[in-house]
Amino acid sequence: MQLQAAALSAAANGIVITDRDGTIRWVNEAFSRLTGYSAGEAIGSNPRILKSGVHQAAFYAALYRCVLSGEVWRGEMVNRRKDGSRYTEDQTITPVRSDRGEITHFIAIKQDVSERKSLELQRSRLAAIVEASPCFVATADATGTVRYYNAAARRMLGLADDADPAQIRISDTHPARSAQRVLGVGIPAAVRDGIWTGETVFRARDGREFPAWQAILAHKSVDGGVEFMSTIALDLSSIKQAERQLRELNAELERRVRQRTRQLETTNQELESFSYSVSHDLRAPLRAVDGYARMLEEDYAAELDPEGRRLIGVVRAQSRRMSGLIDELLAFSRTGLQGIAHEPVCMMVVAREAIAEMSPAFPAARIVLDDLPDASGDRTLLRQVWVNLIGNAFKYSSKVAAPRIEIGGGANGAEHEYWVRDNGAGFDPRYADKLFGVFRRLHGEDEFPGTGVGLAIVRRVVSRHGGRVWAEGRPGEGACFGFALPQDEMVRHG
Repeated sequence: MQLQAAALSAAANGIVITDRDGTIRWVNEAFSRLTGYSAGEAIGSNPRILKSGVHQAAFYAALYRCVLSGEVWRGEMVNRRKDGSRYTEDQTITPVRSDRGEITHFIAIKQDVSERKSLELQRSRLAAIVEASPCFVATADATGTVRYYNAAARRMLGLADDADPAQIRISDTHPARSAQRVLGVGIPAAVRDGIWTGETVFRARDGREFPAWQAILAHKSVDGGVEFMSTIALDLSSIKQAERQLRELNAELERRVRQRTRQLETTNQELESFSYSVSHDLRAPLRAVDGYARMLEEDYAAELDPEGRRLIGVVRAQSRRMSGLIDELLAFSRTGLQGIAHEPVCMMVVAREAIAEMSPAFPAARIVLDDLPDASGDRTLLRQVWVNLIGNAFKYSSKVAAPRIEIGGGANGAEHEYWVRDNGAGFDPRYADKLFGVFRRLHGEDEFPGTGVGLAIVRRVVSRHGGRVWAEGRPGEGACFGFALPQDEMVRHG
């Protein structure tokens, strides 16, 4: 008996002995390690101290009926340790009978299977993930016999859910060339290196073939032997189709770009011809008109009355004005034809050059130049923008008592903004958008001379730099003309 008691005490599984009424009479050390209750705490109590609350009353009622009838009960049970933590045990409860055949005690043997249950749960979850994966997944044993296809693999191959994977060979799921690559390259590389990846081609039951990216893995034992193989594949059909469509779109885009380039080249050639025509064909009659008017003025002045001489002066003035308009029109045309250089531009230096060029004709004007952010673009064209804007500010503020011109700029989000503000004649804000049109003027020639092309040139140059222009003003309260250039252009070309 002492030997038997020693064996029970030293057993790896927890053992608890209760009387027929369920009072604990003896526990071994493994029971205490499993439950956290010492022998002194457990003996005399009821196994109910271990109840976790997971099982319903019907579960325990069935258990008691089984053992009280003299049968052995075996099953899994979730119990609670002394510290409150739950664990799963595999338990066997055996009734013990007296010499008269009456049940006097119960012996329960408990084995903690929490870790096993956790692993089983993880395997179950992993199996559910693999089964639900949109990727092709399959496994095979060490001999190469397929043991499993997931739902995606069965769908891609056109297999029924009850199809026997063991009856399917690689030659059934791949066309010949791809099967040779898998068998001759992929599997040997996986056995050697643990994994192989590459592009292959699968073939469905109906003969349809589809490209795939495939990984083959060799799962090895501790001694290095292959226990089983697995493969994961991704159907590349949609990707390949998208690549083809992208190539086709790129080819179509290149074709349209070439076509558009030819159209632009033709348009530029036509504009150049038009510019040449304007420069030569229109100037010739203007020179003739001005020349004949000058001859009349010089040779027949004495024979003309004052009104006749005035009319000749008007003819010559209008001829010169027309010549100026042609010059401005040609300048406007050139801003759309010439290429744009992209280089860092110090706007402070360019603005100062424009001020130096325009200010001598307006000595009374006071000029305030604040810091200007640098830009990137065509320095010559941007200088023309400053010349036109600053020149307008000088001109339209020249009739006030104390002309003042403010030039400034700064960053605003993704743009750098620049502006020129004056305290001159101003304009009706309802017509702000019209100011940047060719030959659009809100003031008469006799009030402020000009052709109405300067602001059109400003808008064209700024637009070609990816920017925008605006104008603000009120009659008699001055005006502010500004433009903005994108900072990303400055970063790209700076």
